[in-house]
Amino acid sequence: MAFGFTPTYVEQFPLESISREDFFVLAVEAIDRLKWNLFHGSAAGLIANTRISWSSWGADVKILIGDTTVTLSSSSTGSEIYDWGKNKKNIRQFVELVQELERTISKKELKEKYEALESNFIPPDQDELVLPPSTFSQQVTQFFQVFIPSPGYRVTPYLLNLNMLLFLLMCIGSMAFFKMDNRTLLLWGANYRPWTLDGQWWRLLSSCFIHNGIAHLIFNMIALIVVGIFLEPIIGSIRYLIVYLVCGLVASATSLWWHDNAISVGASGAIFGLYGVFIALLSSNLFAKKQRMALLISMSVFIVYNLLLGLKRDIDNAAHLGGLVSGIVIGFALLPWLKAPSNKGFKFVLPGVIALGLVAGVFAVCQYMASHHSQYEEWKSVKDDQQAYSMIIEHYRKTEEKALAVYKLPKNTPDRVRVAEIRLKGIPYWDRCLRLLTETESLELTGTQREKIRLFKKYVTLRMRSYELYARTYEEKTDQYKPEYGRLDQEIELLIDSLSTFHMGPPREDLLK
Repeated sequence: MAFGFTPTYVEQFPLESISREDFFVLAVEAIDRLKWNLFHGSAAGLIANTRISWSSWGADVKILIGDTTVTLSSSSTGSEIYDWGKNKKNIRQFVELVQELERTISKKELKEKYEALESNFIPPDQDELVLPPSTFSQQVTQFFQVFIPSPGYRVTPYLLNLNMLLFLLMCIGSMAFFKMDNRTLLLWGANYRPWTLDGQWWRLLSSCFIHNGIAHLIFNMIALIVVGIFLEPIIGSIRYLIVYLVCGLVASATSLWWHDNAISVGASGAIFGLYGVFIALLSSNLFAKKQRMALLISMSVFIVYNLLLGLKRDIDNAAHLGGLVSGIVIGFALLPWLKAPSNKGFKFVLPGVIALGLVAGVFAVCQYMASHHSQYEEWKSVKDDQQAYSMIIEHYRKTEEKALAVYKLPKNTPDRVRVAEIRLKGIPYWDRCLRLLTETESLELTGTQREKIRLFKKYVTLRMRSYELYARTYEEKTDQYKPEYGRLDQEIELLIDSLSTFHMGPPREDLLK
């Protein structure tokens, strides 16, 4: 079986008892009998496409007719690595049919048919069968074209170059090339549940642009080039970029949901989203049936192959599936516009609503996860309870510091900004502090440590109640809550004095300035 990025089978057929002109006619008849698509005919030979179905790969069959030998080649048009012997089967079917036709068609009939066909030959200067192959310089130029923006192909080169530039900088910084260590990946923006859900939301997107090794980068960039060349001119550069970013966000959120403690990087989730869009478009009649089937098979093979590969290796299939499904959804949202380009509602509103809905869903899911599990869970893997206790307390201190950050707001901060800081940051951080303290209940602790946790839990509860009253004071512009938060402040002061026996305690400050 043939192997490679374009599997090909080649065979020589000797012209012993038949002239090259007769073979030409027999070849045309065989192509017609096989129901292949003949699209190139010249004095040098023929080129045809085989039939495409789910059970048979499409292929380009080239028939180069010399004076004494015919060179037959069949090359897969899909992106499969193996052709499972189908290219050889194409050539064998063709040869057997030519030999059968040779016994049934007379020499006179062959001559007449050749004269009729000759008038439609492609001129020699346009015949790709005899044109000289590209020089090495031309091949190099053609290769680098994929990295240069051009009309209809602007975003893909920028994405390629950005991914490669970031990888180069990572290599320089870490002195690694084949595999990055976890510290480097986290430093450059890897998606990691404890850190992402702790407010570092930018990791949802940054992780879509970094890779953990050269092989990882190369495979993803090849996949991006393949889909970008086809898809970007169809949906437009701006929509293409939006799809990449939105599907990347969804892929990252899916990875967070599925993996408790994994470090996830790579553009594959976003790329799967682009493939998902393409699959949705291929379900319509926007493409010719033959072209649609060839592309659909090629895309499906890429997706299935990579998903199966992810079952055996340390690959984030959750991100792949998240990107793929979101891409399919966006693709179906784009279909009405592609069928009716003049409809502005289909062009902007529907795709925009779907994209915004997906982004909103991403952050809703992440907020839900952030509010339903501990800020940090590394301690669960620590067998020593005292070490786990120390880790939880350290995380508590960091979260408490974030909760108290509202005290550092300038005196002239507008009320609406102060309220937003209290409700969106202050109170949620106190809630995380309380959940962290609750995590210690499953540990074997000393009596002193238990008392410390009890006092801290009471302290945090009072802080949350006082923050709520302060927020209402600013929102309603009233002093009616002053007695109550005054009483809470007194209780907090007493608790801080008690807690000072354990540590310095939080600062004694007032939110109202």
